[in-house]
Amino acid sequence: PGATGATGATGATGATGIQGIQGIQGATGAIGTTGAIGTTGATGDTGATGTFTSVTAYNSSTTYEQGQIVSCSLESGTGCTTNGSSYYLLAASAEGEDPPTHSSDWIEVAAGGATGAIGTTGATGDTGDIGPEGPPGATGDTGAAGTFTGVTAYSSGTTYEQGQIVSCNGGCTTNGGSYYLLVASAEGVDPPTHSSDWIQVAAEGATGATGATGAAGTNGAAGATGETGATGAIGATGATGAGTVTDANGNVLGTLISQTGSTVTIFNSGYFITVNIDGTFPDADIDWTSGTDSSSGCTGTGYLVDGTDGWGGVPTFYKTVVWSGANDHWYVISGTATKDIVTSPQGPGASCSTSDDECTSTDDFSEEGEYESSGSGAGTPDGSWECNPHQGYDGSTFGGFDNGFGGWELTSFDPQTTLGWPSFSSCTVTEEGGYNAETEDYGSPTTLADACLAGPLVLP
Repeated sequence: PGATGATGATGATGATGIQGIQGIQGATGAIGTTGAIGTTGATGDTGATGTFTSVTAYNSSTTYEQGQIVSCSLESGTGCTTNGSSYYLLAASAEGEDPPTHSSDWIEVAAGGATGAIGTTGATGDTGDIGPEGPPGATGDTGAAGTFTGVTAYSSGTTYEQGQIVSCNGGCTTNGGSYYLLVASAEGVDPPTHSSDWIQVAAEGATGATGATGAAGTNGAAGATGETGATGAIGATGATGAGTVTDANGNVLGTLISQTGSTVTIFNSGYFITVNIDGTFPDADIDWTSGTDSSSGCTGTGYLVDGTDGWGGVPTFYKTVVWSGANDHWYVISGTATKDIVTSPQGPGASCSTSDDECTSTDDFSEEGEYESSGSGAGTPDGSWECNPHQGYDGSTFGGFDNGFGGWELTSFDPQTTLGWPSFSSCTVTEEGGYNAETEDYGSPTTLADACLAGPLVLP
């Protein structure tokens, strides 16, 4: 073949190829540094002023004025008896009256907070001192047999032969734990005291160290309750306290609350009771549900008149005690009390209209009802009373009693049993004659014996 020809000219550039596939994502970069702390925000507005001002911790020796607010801090000797609440004083003033138990004078305005959750258990305290020594421990088990063989417990009634060994475990006079070898025959010869016949071969061991204190035994069952001891002698009567009212014989009636003219109000065992200084009892205005006229008396259920003509709704203390001269008996207000206050109900059978401000009674105090008054309408003195038909008079007949009535229902009360008062004496009082609606006049008064205390009363 011929020689290779010269290299030809470079051909033209070919067209651009298609784009290759995307490569994989690179690794995440490192986290940047934390930015600087921002500036503190502006202070918020001051909150509204609270509702209580000038609240002080209650102190039983401080005199408080009406409108003051106290907190029951429960401090020993000066605080309230219970509950940690705050109270507002209603009364004009008060000193030494525990707010939680005198709801008629103090009103709770903020209840005490609930008891907080129990805190975590504190660290274990240091180990206490070693307790007192306990009783001796139980006797230990019998030890293993010793090296001697044929050893028997010594008995004074036994004849022993030479070479025998005995232990003094109760039979000898002394050395209860020792052992003896007989060198001659013997009977009734005490080993510790006859060394010519008996040789001590093992001495009684020394008293061992005191054992560890045993665990305390469980407490025994409680013994039976002993018989009640004889009643002690009655102590001498104490001196009469300040503010105490007594009858003419020195019998204590209670504490003086107030005096109005010839009458005094006494407080005893939670009850308020009013008597005359001369020992007689002022009669109360009472509506009675039965009784045909003044001669038959005021009977049935009694209601202490509240003066509302049937509307009711008048509050009074729930342990107010009043006297009925017509029945020669004491009565106390009944009903459900709220914070020691009872409100008079609307009169039984009364229908009250707000449009004409009037109450009428449809089924009570018709021709059977009676009204017992204190006699004030006739100008009679305290202690008198009268009993009149409780009826409305229309000029010719007695009809239903207009305006119904309002008052607190009464129940029987015994001051001797409840208050410890002495037995009553007998005094003369005036019974006013009944009122005659036709003549608009009272009948002639009469006198009669009535119960009373020994007077005059002795006031503090």
